Amino acid sequence: GHYENPAGTYHACYWENTNFYDLKDNSNSSEARSIFVQGDDIYTAGYCDGRACLWINDDQIYYLGNTDSRAWSLYIRAGVIYIAGYDVAGAVNKIGYWTIDTGFKNIRQNVLIDNVSAMNDETCGEIFVDEHLNIYMVGTIGAWASPMTTATGFYYNSNKGITYYDSGISQAHVLYVKNGTAYIGGTIGSGILACYWKEDKLLYTSSVNLNNNEYERCISLCITRDNDIYLSCWGTHYIKNKSDIYVFYPDISSTKSISFFNDTLYAATNDGTYAGYTKGDITLANFTPFQTPPTFTTISHRAKMLVKSRYK
Repeated sequence: GHYENPAGTYHACYWENTNFYDLKDNSNSSEARSIFVQGDDIYTAGYCDGRACLWINDDQIYYLGNTDSRAWSLYIRAGVIYIAGYDVAGAVNKIGYWTIDTGFKNIRQNVLIDNVSAMNDETCGEIFVDEHLNIYMVGTIGAWASPMTTATGFYYNSNKGITYYDSGISQAHVLYVKNGTAYIGGTIGSGILACYWKEDKLLYTSSVNLNNNEYERCISLCITRDNDIYLSCWGTHYIKNKSDIYVFYPDISSTKSISFFNDTLYAATNDGTYAGYTKGDITLANFTPFQTPPTFTTISHRAKMLVKSRYK
């Protein structure tokens, strides 16, 4: 995630349990968007100095793209780091992913969509690589607006190519792969309703926007061992399966990531001021705040969580 200092500057950081670690920052603004643990090393992807970057632990930083590039998600498989993001070369916008040998001998940019007309912070969602080295990635093409007036979500599978969703208004934000099948969470329609797809098939759309008609997007998706599907939505609720039953947690603000471990629900969230996590029901009584930085104004609601592996 990141924290905001008294000058209003964002600084990238991460927490292990509740312990705070500041990431090496050479700029006026930086943010960490994805984290992966392998062995004794912690890999974090995000941006710094306006460029996509990768941190290793808290003191090494490697730049990946040009100015105005972003790295949003990472995964490591078989000694290769995969980082989803976008890059800007002159007037050409590119969406794709970087591959990096863990020894950093080779850094390669893999472009999936070229000459993109408009991009925004939601352009690249999550990336995953399975044990057969199949690559999965989601994202959205379109300029940011609130509410969205035009956007096209996409899902990439290295064996099947790119699937584009509704070309009117659709956004693909999050990804969960189970037994070789991808489930994609996002939003659809002018009502900006939470939804999810199974590969290329739309399986669920919420019947009503309960977030005051603001932005009812799915921002986290996970599947339990019993195959229950949970969608965490922007604001203060989540949806279980297709029942359209919304579970509210009014004392907690802006949950950004949910995960199950040993059949227990964990959520990366905040109480309106401090980032932290809940274990079990998402309530203030179960909320544990993260350690605060030495100087800060607020800790970002963008803090996300890795509880072992979210992918099966």
